[in-house]
Amino acid sequence: QQAVLSMDHNGNRYDEDLRAAMRYFLPSDLTHNSGLSATAVELILELADVGWDYHPERRSQDVVFDVLHTQDLPLTHQDRVAVAIALNTRQGGDYDKEIKEDVLDLLPKSSLKAALALGHCLRFALKFSGSSLTLLEQAKLVQKHGSLELVVKPNWQAAVTGDTANWLKKLNDKL
Repeated sequence: QQAVLSMDHNGNRYDEDLRAAMRYFLPSDLTHNSGLSATAVELILELADVGWDYHPERRSQDVVFDVLHTQDLPLTHQDRVAVAIALNTRQGGDYDKEIKEDVLDLLPKSSLKAALALGHCLRFALKFSGSSLTLLEQAKLVQKHGSLELVVKPNWQAAVTGDTANWLKKLNDKL
C-alpha cells in the first residue's frame, strides 16, 4: 500500500473552503488553545473530509496509514500522530486499535485528548451538515457551562433534526 496524501491534498473535496468553514463552526478553544501546534490544527481542518472516497469499511485505517506514511506533510512526529488520531476519530475509527502503542507514546496525553476532541467535533460537524459548506457557515458549536451547544442562524433552524440532538448528546458524552 502506498500513501496517497500530497501537499495539494488530492483526496480532499474542499481544502481551503472546508478549513475556513470548520474554523467558523468549531469552538475557538479547540482550534486555538488545544495544545496542538497551529500546523497540526490547520492540516486537521483542511483534511477533515479526506478519505470520503475510500472504502467505508477501511476508511479510518486508510486515513491513518496515509497521514503516518506520507513523506511531504510538514509535520513533526508528534503532530503527525495527532493529525492521524483526529482524522481517524473523525472517520469513526478506533485509534488505539489502528495505531501502534509505540507510535501513540510519541504524543503527550494532553495532545491526545485535544486530537480526540477535534476529531469528534469534526465528525459531528460533517454529519450535521452532510458536508455542506453552506450549512456549516450557518451554524456554530459554542461552549456553555462545560458542554457544547449548537447555535443555528434563525433562517436555518429547519436543518436541525432529532438526529442532530442525538449526535450532539453523543459528542458531549465523548468530550
